[in-house]
Amino acid sequence: MRYSGKILKQRCKVAAAVIVLFLFSCGMFHTVHAAGKVILTAGQTRQFKKNATKWKSSKSSVASVNNSGLVTALRKGSCRITARKGKKKLTWKVTVEAPKLNRSGAKVRVGKSFYLKLKGTSRKYTWKVSDPSVLKIRRYKKNKIKVTGLKDGTATVTASKGSYTVSCSVVIGTGGKKAAAKTENELQTLYLNGDVFKQLTRKRTDTAKYVSGISGYGQSAPLYIHKDGGDGLENIWASGNNGAVGLSGVQLSSKAVKGTIDKACLWARAIADSPYHGYDYGHSYPGAALMYTFGQAKANALGTGDYCCSTIPLCAYYFAGVNVIGENLGGPDAKYIPNSTLLFYNQTISYYLNGTLHSAQNNYRSNYQWEIFQACGFTDVYDQFANDKAGFIFKAGDVVTADGHTQMVIGDGTMKTAETVQAYGPDKHGSIPKGGDQNNEIGRAYYVSNKPAIRHIMRFTGKGVRLNTVGLSG
Repeated sequence: MRYSGKILKQRCKVAAAVIVLFLFSCGMFHTVHAAGKVILTAGQTRQFKKNATKWKSSKSSVASVNNSGLVTALRKGSCRITARKGKKKLTWKVTVEAPKLNRSGAKVRVGKSFYLKLKGTSRKYTWKVSDPSVLKIRRYKKNKIKVTGLKDGTATVTASKGSYTVSCSVVIGTGGKKAAAKTENELQTLYLNGDVFKQLTRKRTDTAKYVSGISGYGQSAPLYIHKDGGDGLENIWASGNNGAVGLSGVQLSSKAVKGTIDKACLWARAIADSPYHGYDYGHSYPGAALMYTFGQAKANALGTGDYCCSTIPLCAYYFAGVNVIGENLGGPDAKYIPNSTLLFYNQTISYYLNGTLHSAQNNYRSNYQWEIFQACGFTDVYDQFANDKAGFIFKAGDVVTADGHTQMVIGDGTMKTAETVQAYGPDKHGSIPKGGDQNNEIGRAYYVSNKPAIRHIMRFTGKGVRLNTVGLSG
């Protein structure tokens, strides 16, 4: 039987439609439903549809999702959350914001003004001032306000949306006699060899609270703000450290390992994103000079200090509860900073290994700390990298050491995509008055450099870990 071209074309369309319907009826095709767009702030959780299965995040370092559809926002970025509901595939586009103010502390004269701007968000936030009698605020743009001092005193300006809040502490004029007396009463003094070494307030920044609360593991001593200001992230100087060396030979659970890595990475990210921290290797200061590369504030600084590429991961994991600094100080009677200067023995950085106190000396420039990490629950995965450099996946928490340089990985990826925190050395092109970060001395990048050549890739496994006694417990 012959058909005209028109009739044949129509019959082909009908046949194709029948085949498609058959495939759908057999479950071979699944319809895709765009469930919507969601904006979250870092640290926020959101329960998605409970009657779906096979939950997955396209980038778990940005937002994770559990088997019941509870999504947790972790860091700035975007990803897709997918799930199955019967034969339907559900998809959400999730954007995670991590808004921050352009300054966390300020001083303003009576009658003078400055501007506060909230960066990193597309949404409108609500602004408030704790004491309108001493400080006036006026919205200038969507997320930018003008702040004016009215009379001596102190006040806090907050920007909030839901439960997410960021704040800036402001001193107006002299701060007022009453406010100054209150500050003096709140100070806690730390001593080094009998001398006044550091004075802290009883106040904590939102950033410090957030990085402390990202998991239940790690540093339990509160991170307080220095009397001269800053972001309050200098964990090794926390007043709660009692000096006891932690346990050895402990195997952490997988949950504890993840919580430790999450906390270390968030602290490192916060240091990189803060305007208060720059690079220092301690060469310009007498005595225990290298304390200034572990975040100790300098005389002309804003209460916070500098780091070098090697000390960032050391301090990050110390904050997360691993004894990579305390264990350096020399045996069961060792004391944590600020109770001892042993860490800065012989004007170099020392470390305690196999019952002996070592001076890093020239080894420091070749990144001695891989030995310390190895003794504190880390495994060197360099051989895996050497066998497949192009395909090797760096994991969040990896500490990558080379001759004279260290990088801390804070987001999974290849050499060309992994997110890292690095100290790049002094930047001579700009500065913040009274010290602090100079442009990009410490920053985040999305690559792992192999120049100079990588020597070690230390990955935290929690096996045989030595614990900070004010931190992890199991």
